[in-house]
Amino acid sequence: MVRFLISLLVVIYCGFGNIFSLEAQTSQAPNPEEAYYEELKKEYVPQDSPEKSFLLELKLLSDGMYCYDLPLFDPEWRKRGKKILTSPSFADSAKKANQPLKVFIDGQYAVIYFPQNRNLSPVFLYREDSGWIIDRSMSADKVIYNKLGGWLVVGGEYPYLNLLKKIYSLEAIPLGDNGLTGYQPKNEP
Repeated sequence: MVRFLISLLVVIYCGFGNIFSLEAQTSQAPNPEEAYYEELKKEYVPQDSPEKSFLLELKLLSDGMYCYDLPLFDPEWRKRGKKILTSPSFADSAKKANQPLKVFIDGQYAVIYFPQNRNLSPVFLYREDSGWIIDRSMSADKVIYNKLGGWLVVGGEYPYLNLLKKIYSLEAIPLGDNGLTGYQPKNEP
């Protein structure tokens, strides 16, 4: 009953036409997270080198946040959503990954790897007109971590495996009884 009276008072006070314009104004009020997300989209864009793109992702993590849907990442990864995730563990991850790195580029594909830290997996990137895109979807699909803290990649035909074969001497490892093969470096590059 109270809700009805308040609604009636609003109708009487504002008039029917003003209610709809008031709703339109309030429903279009800017969401602070949405505005911040738009700023992130302008800052986290592909760079002119693989290193710069990777370092930009590290900056995002160092700030204790992550967002899948940024132009810096491949389109499939971006489909995971634009929600801004925050966690102190992101900054910890950035510190661990802030290691001396090397880049191997072959045409439009690149692999960033960490010769001094075998436990850090490679980072896959590809070049578009806008710059170097981090291919997190391919990493999520092809990189597996083993129980010893290292990594291996699932076999198959994809450009990053070919680049890894040029960087490392890879040994084949059967991945269960399903016929899949994984590859891990035999030695340090």
